[in-house]
Amino acid sequence: MQRTIITLLAILFLAITGAANAQSLDKVFESAKKLPNHEIINLNASIMGMANLFGSANDQIDVNSDVKSICVLNLDECSESDRSKIVATLKKGGFKDYELMTDRTQSKELNQIWTKRKGNIITTMIIINIDEDEGEVGMVRLEGKFEDKKK
Repeated sequence: MQRTIITLLAILFLAITGAANAQSLDKVFESAKKLPNHEIINLNASIMGMANLFGSANDQIDVNSDVKSICVLNLDECSESDRSKIVATLKKGGFKDYELMTDRTQSKELNQIWTKRKGNIITTMIIINIDEDEGEVGMVRLEGKFEDKKK
C-alpha cells in the first residue's frame, strides 16, 4: 500500500513538473517577433476584409473564408545565437496550448503545423519551417475559423 502511494505521488509530481515546463507556442512566437533584424508581414482583419471586396478570379480560392489575420515572421537575418535559441525551443515542442497536426523532419529541415481548437473549429494555426543548413527560420500564424473536415 505504501509503495502504491509513493508511486502515485511520483507520477503526480512528474505530471505537475512536466506541465510547468511546457512552453506556450504563442509566447515563443511573440518573443521571436521581438528579436532584432526580423522581418514581419501582418495582414490584419481590415486588410483581409478588403481582399473579400475584390473577389477571386480563381474558383479554387475561397476569399470569403473566415481568415481573420495572417502574420508571416522571417528570422533569417537575426543573429545566429537568437535563431539557435528559437530553433531549440521549437524543436523541443511540447506546446501546451497547441496540438501538433503535421510534423515532417528530414535531415536538418523541420516543417510543422500546430493548431489551436475550439471544438471542431481550428481558431489558430502556426506553420513552422526551419532549415538549419541554410540558416532559415520562418513562422506563419493564421487566425480565423477553419473547419477540420477530417475530424
